[in-house]
Amino acid sequence: MIAFIMKSSPSRCTLSPELNNRPSRDDLYTIYIRIIENRKKKRIKTDLAIPKEHFNPKAEYGHWVKRKDPKHAKYNRQIEKAIIELQEEIQWIRDQGLPVFESINREPDPNSESTLTVQQHFDSILEATKVEYSYIYYKGSMSKLNRFADFIGTEVPLTDVNPEHIRLFKLHLIEKKLSNVTINNIMKAIHNAFLPALRAGTIEKDPFRANTSLTEYPSQKPRLTDEQINQLEALYLKSDKAKNWTFHARNMYLFSYYNAGIRVADLIQLRRGNITPDGRLEYEMDKTGHRKSIALNAGARRILDIYFNPMANPMDYLFPVLDSNAPYAHYITHREKKDMDFELKKMLFNAITTKTSQINNNLKIVSEAIELGFNITFHTARHSFADKARRSMKKEGSKVTMYDIKNALGHKSVVTTERYINSFDKESLDEAMGSIFDL
Repeated sequence: MIAFIMKSSPSRCTLSPELNNRPSRDDLYTIYIRIIENRKKKRIKTDLAIPKEHFNPKAEYGHWVKRKDPKHAKYNRQIEKAIIELQEEIQWIRDQGLPVFESINREPDPNSESTLTVQQHFDSILEATKVEYSYIYYKGSMSKLNRFADFIGTEVPLTDVNPEHIRLFKLHLIEKKLSNVTINNIMKAIHNAFLPALRAGTIEKDPFRANTSLTEYPSQKPRLTDEQINQLEALYLKSDKAKNWTFHARNMYLFSYYNAGIRVADLIQLRRGNITPDGRLEYEMDKTGHRKSIALNAGARRILDIYFNPMANPMDYLFPVLDSNAPYAHYITHREKKDMDFELKKMLFNAITTKTSQINNNLKIVSEAIELGFNITFHTARHSFADKARRSMKKEGSKVTMYDIKNALGHKSVVTTERYINSFDKESLDEAMGSIFDL
C-alpha cells in the first residue's frame, strides 16, 4: 500500500489505513489510520467498518476499499479525509513544539500493546464466539476465561502475562480439587484465547510455552446392566402424554440407549422428519454437526410407536419437550442454528437446560422405583450403550469393531473411544487374574 508521507516533517511520518485484527459482532472490520514515526506506531480508530475481503492492503493511495463494495467511493473519500485531518493535526502539534504521539487526542486503540488488558482481550474473543459458535460453547468459554481473568486481575496488561502466571493458576485449580480432565480443558480454552494475540503480534511470546497437560485418569461412568435395562422397560408408569413427565423421561432414556446413546440435546431437538420412511433415524449432532443415520431396532420402534404420528408436520418436535411454535423452532439444520441471532441461541440453550433438568429429576424417581441404589442421569444411557457395545465386541465371533463403536458414538478419534469404553472393562482384568489365581 502507498502510504501518505509528511515530507515537511523534521522526521519521517507515514499515515496509512489498515483493518482491525478481529471482526466485530457483525463480522465487519473497523478501519484504523496507522501512524509510524521513528519506528514508533500508533493507531487511530475511524467510524468505518467493512468486510475484510473489501479491503486492499496493497492499494494505490485513495483506492483502499475495493469496487466490489457498493460504497467504495464514499468510504475512500472518508479515509482520505481522516488522513488529511490527522496530517493537519500532526503538523499543528509539531508547530507547538509538542511530541506527536503523546499529544494526539484520540480514543485509545483497544488492540494497542500498551493498553490491551486481559479482560478486554477476552471480551473480544467472546464477542467473536457469540457469532461463530453455539450458546453452550460461548457460555463455557466465558466461564473458563473469566475464571482466569478474576485470578490474575482483569486490568493486567495482556503483554504482562507470563509462564509464572500460568503455573500459579494451574496450582490454584488443583487446590480447588478439580479433576485433571477439567483442569486440562480450562487451560486449553485459555491457551486458545491467547493464540490469536500471538499470531497478530500483540504478544511476543506464548505464556503457555512451559505448560504441560496433567495426566488424565479414567473416571467412573455409571451405567445400567442388561437386567436393569429390562427392569426399566418393564416398569409400569402412567402414560398420560400431557402430564406424566416420569413416563416421558423413562421413554426418552430408552430411546437414547437403543440409538447409540444419543445425547439429550440432540434427542429433545429431534423432529418427526428425522424418522425416514425406510425405518431409520437420521439427524445432525448438535455438538459437531456430524450426520448420523441409525437403523431403528425393535426397542427403539416400541418407543417410537408411542410418539410418532405420520400425519403430523414433519418439522414438529418428535418428543413433547420443546415448543414447536417457539421462535428457535424455525431453525432446523446445524448450520441454521449456528447462524441464529445470539438471543435466540440463548433462548434455545435455556429451554434445553431447563428441560434436561426436568428429565433428570424424573429419572431419579425412576431410579428409586426399580431400586437401583443410585440415581441415573440421561447421559448414563450413553454409558450403558457404550458398555453393551464393548461387551458385544468381546464375544467370540463378534463382528463389532472398535471403529464401529467409534462411529456409533460419533467420536472423532478411535483413541477417544478406546479411552471411553476401557473405563468399563473390568472383565479383562478379572480374566487375567483368573489365569494367575483361582478366583
